[in-house]
Amino acid sequence: MSRLQVFDEQDATAPVIATEDADVIASTLREIGVRFERWPLRAHDEDILAAYAPEIDVLKTVGGFQTVDVVRVAPDHPDRAVMRTKFLSEHTHAEDEVRFFVGGEGLFTLHHDNRVFDVLCTAAT
Repeated sequence: MSRLQVFDEQDATAPVIATEDADVIASTLREIGVRFERWPLRAHDEDILAAYAPEIDVLKTVGGFQTVDVVRVAPDHPDRAVMRTKFLSEHTHAEDEVRFFVGGEGLFTLHHDNRVFDVLCTAAT
């Protein structure tokens, strides 16, 4: 289950959009240039890059991406605190990035045109 909530920057008390519908999430984010997809769960501990090679190849072609890596952040990860601090700080990226979850979840907050988009991405179970 993933979730999207969209707020007016001037009034964060109630979302103007709140949905868990993947199609609505995708179409809403597409309006601001963000791609959202749900892929079938194929792998947890196997070779993630091999398991998702067809989808990754499409993204590399469409987005012009040159590199792909896998990051696992579990409670026992030795650099978990440092990584968490990095991701909690608001920051921007000069280039597009792709994130997909085979396990766990990530919350992304995007600011665009006086609106705040809270996107909770979770792995299928």
